[in-house]
Amino acid sequence: MRDSKRLLKYVVPSVLVLLLLISVSAVFMLGPGADVPKAKLDVNLGIAFCGNTTSEAKLLIDRVKTYTNLFVLDSGANPISQDQSAIEEICDYAVARDLNVIVNLGHPESMSQKSWFWNLSSLDGIKQRWTGRWGDKFLGIYYNDEPGGIQLDGDWTSWFAEYGDNLDQVGHDATDALYNIYIRMKEAEASGLAPENYDEEARFFVENVLREDPGLLKLKASGITAFTSDVLHWFDYLGGYDVIFAQIGWNASVAQQLALVKGAARLQDKDWGAIITWKYTSSPYFDTAEQVYSQMMTAYQAGAEYVVVFNYPMLSGNDYGALTNEHFGAIERFWDDVTDKEKSFADLSAPEAALVLPRNYGWGMRRPTDVIWGFWGPDEKSPQVAGVLDKLLKQYGASLDIVYEDAAYPVSLENYTNVYYWNWTGDFTPEPSPSPSPTPSPEPTNSTPKQYTYELVNFYPHEANAFTQGLVFDGGYLYEGTGLYGSSTLRRVDWVTGEVLQLYVLPEQYFGEGITITGDRIIQLTWQSNKGFVYDKQSFALLSEFAYPTEGWGITYDGSRLIMSDGTSTLYYMDPGTFEVTGQITVHDTGPVTNLNELEYINGRIYANVWLTDRIAVINPQSGQAEAWIDLSGIENSPNLDPNSVLNGIAYDAAGDRLFVTGKLWPHLYEIKLTLLD
Repeated sequence: MRDSKRLLKYVVPSVLVLLLLISVSAVFMLGPGADVPKAKLDVNLGIAFCGNTTSEAKLLIDRVKTYTNLFVLDSGANPISQDQSAIEEICDYAVARDLNVIVNLGHPESMSQKSWFWNLSSLDGIKQRWTGRWGDKFLGIYYNDEPGGIQLDGDWTSWFAEYGDNLDQVGHDATDALYNIYIRMKEAEASGLAPENYDEEARFFVENVLREDPGLLKLKASGITAFTSDVLHWFDYLGGYDVIFAQIGWNASVAQQLALVKGAARLQDKDWGAIITWKYTSSPYFDTAEQVYSQMMTAYQAGAEYVVVFNYPMLSGNDYGALTNEHFGAIERFWDDVTDKEKSFADLSAPEAALVLPRNYGWGMRRPTDVIWGFWGPDEKSPQVAGVLDKLLKQYGASLDIVYEDAAYPVSLENYTNVYYWNWTGDFTPEPSPSPSPTPSPEPTNSTPKQYTYELVNFYPHEANAFTQGLVFDGGYLYEGTGLYGSSTLRRVDWVTGEVLQLYVLPEQYFGEGITITGDRIIQLTWQSNKGFVYDKQSFALLSEFAYPTEGWGITYDGSRLIMSDGTSTLYYMDPGTFEVTGQITVHDTGPVTNLNELEYINGRIYANVWLTDRIAVINPQSGQAEAWIDLSGIENSPNLDPNSVLNGIAYDAAGDRLFVTGKLWPHLYEIKLTLLD
């Protein structure tokens, strides 16, 4: 047996080092800055600088100084972190340009004890020096990236195989805790039974990995605010961190990541933010500029106090890192939008709904097969947790909080409108609003049609390459059908962020057209192929096809019949089971109204886009009379729109009494209310 002192010397640092080095590396953060005469922003918006020289840092600061207010010196283990004068020169430059600063100097084990904060025994002097130098613009230190992610992704099986049997000989709290976990794992392997709880694992992570971390201990002792980004946010706060950033952009649900950090911060009375990270592990690394904008906006609407973009690596031919001109443009647009007093955005930060997970249930939830605390695979609770989480995310989106059963921080601390526990088995069946205010339903009349304009309630990102042909709101999601040969799709969309959550690509010989939903089916038309498709709403599996004799343009459902347009003035009624035409009406005002396109059935009336116009006709379904007209002129005024970018897309959320419109290749989805003209 190895000497216990040698084992202690190796094992305990190895445990902590393992947790720190298995993952990405110590250079992970946020960043930017802003200019002196600029608008004030109620969120810290920045870009993480991950370069190697003071000149690169100053170049980035000058690029973003007019539309950011935060600079994150994310030097990690690179040469800058070992040079105090370089750090202070860069931060002096940022602060002089009215930027707050956060500094990341890596982690002792990722560099060497001698270079991390220059081997100072205390950080009191650093706090005094930097606070005196930069005042309240020095926000704190970003320390030890992804401690929970490293815990989850560690190769514990191999580690225990080598050291497990000897851990009880060391006589250290961390190795004692690991030995207890090791014995539990062996017992579970023998019995085939998962543990009843994960208290021991949570205690190890919070008490040994975090609270005994030497760097975090120094930060806490000096009173310097400690930042990090992670996935096990609840437990990071318990371990001593002051501010946690949710990591978004890496193909995980944005709403889920925000729910985890937001719920933890709310109940534990902490600050939180979001860091926009890679979508790809190689160039171009980041998602599109439009998606980065939508991710920032969703975090802002959810109440983030920090929104940061992780600008790594430094790429050859790009003086500013990995971000492109388009990304910088999106960040500037976000700044302009949220500082514009004339614009308002949906507030998703209120304590509307909470999902309560089991006590100390450290499941990563990044994928169905994700691990629990790195030691255990998903257990019998995992499918239930995943199912209820999916339902709640669909219902509440970024308004959801995720918390844990914890006597120290009970969910009753906040006045949540709705609280759901992990074992909830209910469902949502929203009742339609009887008389929604934004969508009037005129009585049948042969008099002059009423004229409506619109009031803009809000706007949201919409994928600008989506040639919208059909739009439906159902169960908290936006469903969209798009057209063009070779590019036609069916998609489920997060309407708040514009994120495409599910996608089905039509065969290239079909030009997709309107869509509607009947129960658990989605029905989609095609333009000139005389063919429609029926899909399963959940899986998008193609269930069947049907034929019709005309062109297919728009389609909607009135609860008993399908209603289809073909670009003329005729609307066809169809049986939703057999797809046989059962009737038709001619839409008219002073004469036939032609070019009827995308359709939506709202409170007893058919709303129809009229192709190549900015008008929507409100049609009596019995007589075909256009009883009202809605003029949406000027609603989409983005520059350089394609000539084909015309209004086409109406969706109504009956439960929320919200009316949405968009158009082909439009970059925005608009929520509107209708205003009757005198």
